[in-house]
Amino acid sequence: MRNCVLVIPALNPPDSLRDYVKELNAEGFLKIILVDDGSRKEFKSLFAELKDEFQCDLFVHAVNMGKGRALKDALNYYLNAYSVDYKGVITADSDGQHLVKDVVRMDDEIGRDDSALILGVRDFDQADVPFKSRAGNRITRNVLKLLIGGSVTDTQTGLRGIPNRIAYEYLTLTGERFEYETTMLIESIKKDIPIREITIDTIYYDGNSETHFHPVKDSIRIYKLIFGSFIKYMFVSLSSFALDYGLFCLLSAVLIGAVDTTRVWVATVIARVISSLYNYFMNRNVVFRSERDVKQTIIKYYALAVVQMCCSAGLVLMATRGMNWPSPVVKPIVDTLLFLLSYQIQSRWIFKE
Repeated sequence: MRNCVLVIPALNPPDSLRDYVKELNAEGFLKIILVDDGSRKEFKSLFAELKDEFQCDLFVHAVNMGKGRALKDALNYYLNAYSVDYKGVITADSDGQHLVKDVVRMDDEIGRDDSALILGVRDFDQADVPFKSRAGNRITRNVLKLLIGGSVTDTQTGLRGIPNRIAYEYLTLTGERFEYETTMLIESIKKDIPIREITIDTIYYDGNSETHFHPVKDSIRIYKLIFGSFIKYMFVSLSSFALDYGLFCLLSAVLIGAVDTTRVWVATVIARVISSLYNYFMNRNVVFRSERDVKQTIIKYYALAVVQMCCSAGLVLMATRGMNWPSPVVKPIVDTLLFLLSYQIQSRWIFKE
């Protein structure tokens, strides 16, 4: 008996799906969960045949609900029905891009170690890889590494091994379509779930013309997920600045009768304390959604703020003295770089799960 149950989401699948399931069955995959994700009527007989001949478990969506929803429905069903007898699930596409021998290797891998998310990664440097697939993967994996962390060779792969011990982590993730697979990677990176890669054969039929991936709509959904935290981080930073400036002006007006030195210092300190607390709690609860203890994170947060302030002053001073650059020009450049670095430190250290 194999270690895993196979999950195959399908939308208007090719006739070759019949032979694919037959091969998998012959290799010992006796439990296969098929998801008919709103296929047209002429494909219903194919699904019925696969269900009857190979005893596949069949889920039917009345309308196309997306690959993400299909995977979550199948994963939930698996955990309730088969997780006691198997070590995990393997997801594979219905268009024949994932060879049976590679599915077998995924199953063997989970049999050896069931602690990691396993990805079957393709070689995008091969000549027969369509340009849009090569470029799309290269951009996505670099942006993912820059903003989220981790190093994933193939962000678009549909051949994945999900062991039982981490399967529950993926049930409630956002994303109903192709972006769900990206959410899975982001969740794994943020929660330090190991990601292990095995190289598989790279196969594209007819320039990947059978894909249901929409290059504009689905790409927007994916990049909204990757850039989501950073965009919120920028908004929180801008609103913190507005709060700091607004409080400074308000307190300066209230203390108008005081000595200038006292008025400026009092207004500055109070405004900065309030705006920094606002920034901390917004980053913790909204941007990074951290559940780490406040005492642990707030000390690190203010330590970072002090180091960032010192670095800003020091780098501006070095540039103005060493290269004779005017400080009004240097200051925005230095602070922008430190702003980007601060995001990385907060994401990967301070608020890391």
